[in-house]
Amino acid sequence: MGVPPTQGRLPPSDVGLEESMLGACVLQPGVMAEVSGLIRPEHFYDHGHRIIYRAIIDLLEAGSPFDSVLDVRTRLVEKNELEKVGGALKLHKIMDESPAISMARLKKSAKRLVDLWKVRQMISVCQEIAAIGYGTTENVDEYLQDADQRIFKITSMESRQDSMCTLKEAMYELFAEVQSRVQKKSEGKLAKPKTGLAEVDAILGGIDFGELFILAARPSMGKSSLAYCIAANCASMETVPQLGVLIISAETTHAKVASSILASQARFDLSKFQTLEFSQNDWQVLAKGVNDFSGLPILIDDSTAPSIAHIRSAIRKAATSMLVKNHDGDVTRKLGLVVVDYIQLCESESSTHGESREQVVARVARGLHSTAKDFSVGMLALSQLHRGVESRTNRRPLMSDIRNSGEIEQAGDKIVALYRDEYYDKESKDAGLAELIILKSKLTPTGVVKLRFTGKYVRFDDYEEQEYGDDSIFGAQSPQ
Repeated sequence: MGVPPTQGRLPPSDVGLEESMLGACVLQPGVMAEVSGLIRPEHFYDHGHRIIYRAIIDLLEAGSPFDSVLDVRTRLVEKNELEKVGGALKLHKIMDESPAISMARLKKSAKRLVDLWKVRQMISVCQEIAAIGYGTTENVDEYLQDADQRIFKITSMESRQDSMCTLKEAMYELFAEVQSRVQKKSEGKLAKPKTGLAEVDAILGGIDFGELFILAARPSMGKSSLAYCIAANCASMETVPQLGVLIISAETTHAKVASSILASQARFDLSKFQTLEFSQNDWQVLAKGVNDFSGLPILIDDSTAPSIAHIRSAIRKAATSMLVKNHDGDVTRKLGLVVVDYIQLCESESSTHGESREQVVARVARGLHSTAKDFSVGMLALSQLHRGVESRTNRRPLMSDIRNSGEIEQAGDKIVALYRDEYYDKESKDAGLAELIILKSKLTPTGVVKLRFTGKYVRFDDYEEQEYGDDSIFGAQSPQ
């Protein structure tokens, strides 16, 4: 079955609905206050309608009255745009003959206008992608990645066509967001990815949407285990909407990721998955753990050496799979956190022959940061540390210890390093103690947070002071 021809066909639109919306914005009190944040001039298909709506926006922003067609006409005359909309008769005809829109249907009508605009955008983007594809495409991976990103901007419900906005728009958006978050916080339902570790979240505020959060450590220090604990904690939070997690594990299989999560959450000895020596009680603990935790909204992708294009594709699929809405259209579940284990195992599609590994890792780090912003998810990315840290007397990590660190340091919004003294000294008096060293955070202090580590469960918990008899060391300076 062939694709229907598009030549000579009009793009999807509803001119009558556009006229009704314009009339309602001017003649029905309160309408403009409701729709000004939902629709913008470019959402209108008819060029004259875009000009009229822009004039209404101008009047709104200037605080001028616009409760009659004469107010809009005056504004269009001032801007020398009255003839562009078809003249005064056309303007009056639109306002006088457009049917009223009930407040109950107002948002649905606005959404319909935006949806039609998105369809037109999709048609335009697909035509451009096809045109490029018919040309000389030297780098197919770059072509596919660009196509994926351009289509996702539409499918992800992103309406803004460029990255610029006025300070007024930004402040209004910030104020509304803060109000909403404060309300949800008071209800104990703030929908934001968190680590589930009380002191860490109190200091760092969790992992913001659009943020790249770096967790660095030496191999076998426990960074993957900590990341999986955070993933399970995030997926278990009672937020509105509930937040799902995508784990991209380049280092190990999905079965091993599952075993680590099950061991930590059910407090089951991980080593028994290797020895296969199970008591009757072990079977009961396992069965209960599977029953209690298998339903967590967590997806696992264990592709080897994933590229940024693969990661973006996986996120898009996970976001679609996890999205749940109720009968009123409100989102009750969505993708909130992506865990990438780990940066140095990822690849870049645009790597060139002879390029250093540091350059590749730099491109991956930048790609993860932009991906977090594009998809509006928290991005928890793991990173290796140089082995040089082990040659020092004080082996606590520094920022410079991050392997291929240059761009990772720049790209990370928050960077923490994991340290356990018993990793180096089996007889350490601090056995069972882990330190999370905050190396970088733009809005919070750096320092150290103590955590409790239970090795057989590969589990990290909040530090319990009585177990170590010593005060919290948060606020201590990182080692020099």
